[in-house]
Amino acid sequence: MVGETPLYLINPITWTDAIGSTVFLFEGIGVILPIYDVTADKKRFPTVFTVQFVSVAIVELSFSLFCVFSWKSKIASPLITDLLPAGAIVWIIKAAYAVVLIIMSELLLFPAHLAIESYFFGSWEKSKKR
Repeated sequence: MVGETPLYLINPITWTDAIGSTVFLFEGIGVILPIYDVTADKKRFPTVFTVQFVSVAIVELSFSLFCVFSWKSKIASPLITDLLPAGAIVWIIKAAYAVVLIIMSELLLFPAHLAIESYFFGSWEKSKKR
């Protein structure tokens, strides 16, 4: 097609944005350890986790590829929410996304909180005071 910008596998201008996204993506893997600790059937956990992880990865990859192939060179920002048209519903979507990010930050810090708590207060018995 004449006049269309080529689609690169790696964008030479904004490729560094992917580093931050990747770090944030794998930061959530630390949530798995507390979930494993409270799992009733620990033998089935690796299978359930693998199926769930692969399923989420396929959905994320499919959505990303759909967006890239749909908008191609029109993508001026790595944030997909910047491509949404202006309006009240889009504002609500962006606000809900911001709330989810705030809530998720607490969930991502939970494993670190458990590790620090056990380091400083490991000799205490578990109670409301601890």
